[in-house]
Amino acid sequence: MKIKQQRDDFVVQEISSIPMSGGAHAIYHLRKSGIGTAEALDIVARVWGIPRRSLRFAGRKDRHAVTIQKVSIEGGPKDAFEAEDFGLQYLGQAPRPITAQDIEANRFQIRVRGLSLEKATLLQQLMSSDLLCVPNYFGPQRFGSVATNGEFVAQPWCLGNYERALYLALAEDNAHDSPHEKTQKDILKQNWGNWIACKQELARSNRRSVITYLVDHPQGFKKAVALIDRDMRSLYVSAFQSRLWNRIVALRLRQLNAAWPECDQGHAGTLVFPHASLRHVAETDIVATEVESPLRQLRIPLPSSRPTRWPEGIRSLAEQAAGEFGLRLHQLRFSHPRDVFFSRAQRDVLMTVQESSAEVQGDELAKQPEQYQVALQFQLPAGQYATTLLSGLEMVLGV
Repeated sequence: MKIKQQRDDFVVQEISSIPMSGGAHAIYHLRKSGIGTAEALDIVARVWGIPRRSLRFAGRKDRHAVTIQKVSIEGGPKDAFEAEDFGLQYLGQAPRPITAQDIEANRFQIRVRGLSLEKATLLQQLMSSDLLCVPNYFGPQRFGSVATNGEFVAQPWCLGNYERALYLALAEDNAHDSPHEKTQKDILKQNWGNWIACKQELARSNRRSVITYLVDHPQGFKKAVALIDRDMRSLYVSAFQSRLWNRIVALRLRQLNAAWPECDQGHAGTLVFPHASLRHVAETDIVATEVESPLRQLRIPLPSSRPTRWPEGIRSLAEQAAGEFGLRLHQLRFSHPRDVFFSRAQRDVLMTVQESSAEVQGDELAKQPEQYQVALQFQLPAGQYATTLLSGLEMVLGV
């Protein structure tokens, strides 16, 4: 099962609604490939001479796919922008910036290559089934802020170990680090605690601003954490909360059927997939009672210290998930600063695949005879991940 063999093998278009009734915020379509959303907007801000805080987007899109989404720029020009890996198309004016709440869904066009005719046909059947049951795990895009060593910034932060949280945020390696970013982090690793030396060698950035505070307050790690860019702090928190939620769902699925297979999805965790429920198209129609009944209507809250009405039997699983990180549920909070917190929301346990279609085709990139591709089209509600759906399909296909 091969994905993203070519850039246009994975196309996602964000479906969002923001009232374009005039106002100070220019709205654009951002089409990109091979570059992250924030990285592209950094370039726009620099070239157009606009403060970076004036540029807003609703969701971060996969850098390794062709993606189309709306972005807003306060005071932005009524003009287009063209770069090597991305471009902006002006759409109109809005009274406010775009936010995540404006996202309604994401529409996907994906080519899955390198399949035998049998596997391609099964995949086509699976995508046409109303009983397709794939857990609604948070996908890998949610965990881009996690250190290479797998540590979550928010975990020591919750425990009050501000120095460790700060080190993970500023100095620990990340898989997405550019050469420049790696160099800056190496400076901190080699000089951690010698804040004057760090400041002298670091380039001007938010990182250097935090270190400048430590020059005058060498043990002021608690307040230093609050000086990290707020958007980054929010990413650290959401990544950890998402990891805990994934674990709760995996534990619940394991309770239902100890034989269901699991797979290591990196920072997203070790995830359990209801293998049998995906095989029903090819083998039987009696699977619905095993998965549909206990899970289809189940919504699990995002874990936090806030008072929560947990579904029956789920609170103990949430405590177990937090305990694996040395925490209790009541510790999923931050005493400082107060502007970042764990979200309070509920999330469906199973994915909702909408408007799906699948077509078996010959694979023009195949290096072996008798290999096929499947052209998939489907829509997912906001907050659901195509990578998660593909992982579930991969489990049943055994490829």
